Amino acid sequence: MATQKQRVRPEKQAIVIPVSCTEQGRWSYATPEFYDSETVMARSIRARKSRSVSESLNESASYQSNQCEVWDGISALAEAAGADSPTGAMRDVFESRREPLEKSIQSFPLVSGQVGLLVVIDGEAAGLDILSLPAAYGHLHRKLIKSYVMDALLGKKRKKTERNVSERAARDFLDRAAGCAEKSFKSVGYGEDFRFKGDRIAGSALVHENTVIHSAFFHLDQIMEESPLSRRHRRRTDLMY
Repeated sequence: MATQKQRVRPEKQAIVIPVSCTEQGRWSYATPEFYDSETVMARSIRARKSRSVSESLNESASYQSNQCEVWDGISALAEAAGADSPTGAMRDVFESRREPLEKSIQSFPLVSGQVGLLVVIDGEAAGLDILSLPAAYGHLHRKLIKSYVMDALLGKKRKKTERNVSERAARDFLDRAAGCAEKSFKSVGYGEDFRFKGDRIAGSALVHENTVIHSAFFHLDQIMEESPLSRRHRRRTDLMY
């Protein structure tokens, strides 16, 4: 009797992990070792990257981000922050705002048992991150806080938002997230990668053995919602008039 060929477990084989470059001008190794930059992309860039990877999965079933869009986002972030980086490094932008970012960590301390956060900036929900375990979330808490706070620091200053307004914004965001259309794709490792699209919102969730390992949803403004192709078309149309 023929036996079914056993699948090689992901950790027992070489896997190409898709990544996005966050330092446009450096094309050589500074060190042969990996090190932690203590940052993740600013929320606005993460949102665009999530949308572009979802588009890539829908069009070609491949995990590819729009790399030029990532670099453009970092460049815009650096300009807004007044940060100088010879290589266009995202880390340099965060370093330029180190003091206020570190203060934000004190304002939003990690809570015992915390597994996620939903961020509202100036009365508008910005995004949501949830992990499966408190220990896993604890490793990311500082980075996620800085990711969202960077957007708040560089965004337009508005009046202080009433608590009830923020609560309504959070509930509305959760409702829109729950109403998203979803598609699933095979993850590059374990589990399934779910992609979500809805009203001014995009998200993803890695699910393994009926457990959500990490889920992230982002508010999309009009520019974020449009694909790079449609934005180029709109710019050409504007020039015609």
